[in-house]
Amino acid sequence: MNKKTIINKEWDNIFYKYGEKYVFSNHAFPLYLFTERLYKELKTNGVKDVLFMSREGQFLKKLFDCYCKIQNEFGLDPMNIKTHYFFGSRNSTMAASLAPLENESFELLFRFFTFLNSESFMHSIGFSKDQISEVGKSLKSNIKLYHFNYHKSKCFKELKQNEAFKRIYDENRKNQKEAFLRYINSFGLDYKQDGLVFVDIGYHGTMQDLINKFFDSKVNMKGYFVKNRSPKEECEYKIGLLSDKTNTRFPGEQINSYDAYNYEQLLRADHGRCLDYKIVGEYAEPIIDIELDDIEVFEKYVKEMQSQIFDKFELITKKAIQEKTDITNLCIIYYYETIKNKSMYDYNWIIDMQDTSHDDFGIVGYFGRFFPKGLRKAVFKAKDHIFLLKNKKYIKKLKTTNS
Repeated sequence: MNKKTIINKEWDNIFYKYGEKYVFSNHAFPLYLFTERLYKELKTNGVKDVLFMSREGQFLKKLFDCYCKIQNEFGLDPMNIKTHYFFGSRNSTMAASLAPLENESFELLFRFFTFLNSESFMHSIGFSKDQISEVGKSLKSNIKLYHFNYHKSKCFKELKQNEAFKRIYDENRKNQKEAFLRYINSFGLDYKQDGLVFVDIGYHGTMQDLINKFFDSKVNMKGYFVKNRSPKEECEYKIGLLSDKTNTRFPGEQINSYDAYNYEQLLRADHGRCLDYKIVGEYAEPIIDIELDDIEVFEKYVKEMQSQIFDKFELITKKAIQEKTDITNLCIIYYYETIKNKSMYDYNWIIDMQDTSHDDFGIVGYFGRFFPKGLRKAVFKAKDHIFLLKNKKYIKKLKTTNS
């Protein structure tokens, strides 16, 4: 990476720290912007407790706690807010939100995923491997056969009429409703009075929708996301702090929305997904998947990257607070420069991360891995080139304003 002056020497030193491995560590700049905006939103709205959703919320919580700590160290208006780490997945919250089979439409699954088979459908609504196997043995149709419109297929109709499926479905939903309620209550929040505030990577906020369904829309909820792609009618209670399809009050959308899906990889947690919940005494605990290679992947690919991001995040936060200046434009510029200066390490890293990705709701697995790495890298580079050309004048104007 050629060290050219971007803003000034002090800020550039943070950007260039760690050399060419990895330029991706400069996601610390947009993540600072996300954290600062989150802090201001929570403070403005008088939020007392906030739930960071697993798994991407693990690192987001770490950054937010760091930001608050530094605020206090500099003697700035301390915000008495408690941060909680909430174990959940679309699968576990789906299982808890299910209505009796005759009244359940599975709309929150089928709105984005219709290319399914019976196996992936049962997996998505919280069935265990053993339960899927038991149901599969009693079906005439092949549970591994995919359908473009699974919800309209004969296989889906047969599944819903299957006695083993109906029995397990009913047992699961009743058990998980009780267990999930006890898990929510274990945080000691007065959610009926104060509502619930979630922080997550976002996109469509399916987990928030499922929890809202669980509570029959009787508990006020708000979600703060890295990226929000929900429809306009949901923008009052789902807000993208870096990128938002319908809410334009935050500057930098055209830059920060680019490659936002990479945050799924950058924010990987050091544990597997939440499968469901088990009752332990008065409350309930999450059951975490330990079969997949999540811990191994974190140690091999993610730990070092997050360590570099966190180091830069601390430096950015301290410098921004000391200088008492709005660094919004600066963060936008440095994210553009991050894309512009991507190294081979970065391209290889994102491909390795995609190859180890385990999507487990709707479509299971990452289909991109079936394409050659060289082809994927070429597509990434071409896409980056178009993005850089498209926004070159905008960034030049920001640099002039910021100088």
